[in-house]
Amino acid sequence: EAAGENVLFGGADPSIPDLVPADIEIRGNHLAKPLRWRAGNRDFEGTQWSVKNLFELKNARRVIVEGNVFEYNWPQSQNSFAILFTVRNQDGAAPWSVVEDVTFANNVVRHVASAINVLGRDDIHPSRRTARIAIRNNLFVDVGGQWGGGRLFQLLDGTSDVSIDRNTAFQSDSLLFGGDHAPHTGFVFQDNIALHNRYGIIGSGTATGRPSLDRYFPGALVRRNLIVGGRPEQYPSGNFFPASVEQVGFVSPQDGNYRLAASSSYRHTGTDGREPGADLDAIARFDAVRETKTR
Repeated sequence: EAAGENVLFGGADPSIPDLVPADIEIRGNHLAKPLRWRAGNRDFEGTQWSVKNLFELKNARRVIVEGNVFEYNWPQSQNSFAILFTVRNQDGAAPWSVVEDVTFANNVVRHVASAINVLGRDDIHPSRRTARIAIRNNLFVDVGGQWGGGRLFQLLDGTSDVSIDRNTAFQSDSLLFGGDHAPHTGFVFQDNIALHNRYGIIGSGTATGRPSLDRYFPGALVRRNLIVGGRPEQYPSGNFFPASVEQVGFVSPQDGNYRLAASSSYRHTGTDGREPGADLDAIARFDAVRETKTR
């Protein structure tokens, strides 16, 4: 637990030229804000500590973030995306700042305002371009709603080679937001299960679906996703649009079991013949490791 940021790399200009924190592993942790800091919560203790984000990279390369639980983040000192891959040449003296070669996998993100924000270039000072971010096999639950916000993924200003692959998500607002300045190249969005809600995939000043993909994600690979409540005519072919969560065919969503039941018509519809969405057994293996460490 921490006020402001729980874990942050970058945020001050290095005094050593070309220094980028690198070869970082964040595994098997539980990162959260205490609810006693949230005004209106029954456990609120009367002091509104700074609440920003749970994990942020402003200057880092070759980072693995795997098998963690991130939870409880709300708008207070910022708009409160839980996870940020947002390159920053913080004070203008480190134009080599970059966020690249990051894997975010097998994590649980829950009870947060919004989930993941990725920035292609610093919008204040010169920086290098954010590149090669893999977001795969994660479970996102209770994003938005009572916590505010509700965006699942947000990509701004020209990222390169971001892939969002095989995640399961329940959010209250847009599935993917792209916007501001340069388009994103090499983008992949496949094998995910997520809610469409009102806007689905949308960008600044563009309509839902293909118009936003064409403007902000030209040439993107968007396939074999279950976009719950979406309209197929708005999206590229090769995706699926169950009308409701019930039609997806989860084993027991009310109990947190988001595996596809044997009766689900969407089994084996992923790009490799496997099931779309997160492999919850893989995520559970990290839970077992974390519980062992805390005993």
